[in-house]
Amino acid sequence: MFFFLPLLTILFGNCQNGNNQPKTNIEKEGVNILYFHGEHHCKVCEAIETNTQIVVDSLFSDAVKEEKLFFHIIDFSKPENEKIADKYQVAWDALLIVTQKGESLTTHNLTDFAITQAPNNPEKFQNRLIEIISEELR
Repeated sequence: MFFFLPLLTILFGNCQNGNNQPKTNIEKEGVNILYFHGEHHCKVCEAIETNTQIVVDSLFSDAVKEEKLFFHIIDFSKPENEKIADKYQVAWDALLIVTQKGESLTTHNLTDFAITQAPNNPEKFQNRLIEIISEELR
């Protein structure tokens, strides 16, 4: 019985609420679009990045200027990006929208949608992206 008490103390003492983890230098208060890619870009990756940039530049430039919206392009193969890739369990290309409002953190994983829509149906991809970003900026 006394053996389990120290073990439980160690286990629970090391647990942290995900919202209390320190932010990386990439994540900021507001809406963060995190586009993860590897060292090489394929046509699908280029379509995701290009279409996301089009949406951000054409419709949300004011939110970017006001520092309410951030678009981060992250090469997960670089050692300096290992921490953020590990945090979001990224080992392949990924598109996440992460909103940080105080202690509240909301994550939308658009990876599967982006892979299937950005290259062949960019309008559908852009419209979904616009919808989520608009909702998160409210």
